[in-house]
Amino acid sequence: MNGKVLAGIVVVALAAAAAAGYYYFATPKAVVLGDIKQYVFVQSTTKPEIAVIDVTKDELVTRLQLSLVPDDLLVAKEPKRVIYSNRASKTVHIYDIATQADEAVLTLPFSPDTLALSPDSLFLVATDSTTGQLGIINLDNNTIARVLEQTFTRPSAVAFSADSMQVHLTDSVKGQIVTVDLLSGYVLDPIQMSLALDPAQTPKGDEMSALTRTPNSLFGLVTQKAEGHVSVVNMRQWAEEYRLQVGKGASRAYVTADGVYMMVGNDLDRTVTVLSTEPWEVVATLPGVGGVTSISTGFFEQLAFIVSNTENKVAVIDLEKMETVAFLDLPGGPAEGIADVDGKKLYVPLHDSGGLAVIDIYNKTVHKIIENVTDAPWGVAMAATNNYCH
Repeated sequence: MNGKVLAGIVVVALAAAAAAGYYYFATPKAVVLGDIKQYVFVQSTTKPEIAVIDVTKDELVTRLQLSLVPDDLLVAKEPKRVIYSNRASKTVHIYDIATQADEAVLTLPFSPDTLALSPDSLFLVATDSTTGQLGIINLDNNTIARVLEQTFTRPSAVAFSADSMQVHLTDSVKGQIVTVDLLSGYVLDPIQMSLALDPAQTPKGDEMSALTRTPNSLFGLVTQKAEGHVSVVNMRQWAEEYRLQVGKGASRAYVTADGVYMMVGNDLDRTVTVLSTEPWEVVATLPGVGGVTSISTGFFEQLAFIVSNTENKVAVIDLEKMETVAFLDLPGGPAEGIADVDGKKLYVPLHDSGGLAVIDIYNKTVHKIIENVTDAPWGVAMAATNNYCH
């Protein structure tokens, strides 16, 4: 067989592979990664890999090959590690980006579907919404500190205290906020919410959101989806203090990094409610989107970006003018977005197209679509981010 014929066969084979969707023959080789704060990590939901994006160039630099498909993804900045879970194997993996391999694999007695990292990156909470179990992992020595004997109604609704010593869970059936001390595993007396005082109106299992605390940790917000209200919890008094009406289908509350405003996307109304934190009151209800996956802020906390998974777009709110100033169309169904630490760019995985949208926050435009990031991307994580929800 001569060289021209062989070259033709290779070209045809590569073209056929590309047409079939097998674009991985062009996968970048693994590279030595630098400062972990320089990268965005994007989880595939179908392949054992995590895509790594260099934020200085907004380009794919490598795909970290994992031992299993990640079901959840986090990044710890100190020490610098990627953490992921796999439900089928009941494992949590501590992945070292320097060696690009698992440094520890921890097997739990339940299937972890949600991971949550404490603000100091020393504790990891893994939960199983099906069984109601919760495990606490010590990342200082990569060990399972304890698995709580008590089960919880919806342990995936997790939020940490600012000092990383406690984790808060919402119980929608009892209408309570349950708090666990991470060092002892002791379950504190719950905070009773007014929405469950009438047994005839006890909410269904998915109606209370996770707690979103203010940056100073003095208050926390819990939204109640069906009734469309938020409860303001005084964390010092350990009690519900205010109850404010928002919109129908209220999603979890998000707070600006400076703690001045909190925002709730109302899925059924396709609106966004903006609340001030001092005094606690509704400032505005603005046109928004349904199917909210996340709300991120940037440009000195003047702009908020509400990402919709059902409408494939992002609503942009100017928090100085208190008006919706733009709707950005995306070429695919977006997952949760994440803003860089400077509040200049927003990264949004496009689940059905395999891409990653890069949004210029200041100019309120879709700056770039990074194609073929990974297969069915969903979770996105950074070591340092401007996102603040809990």
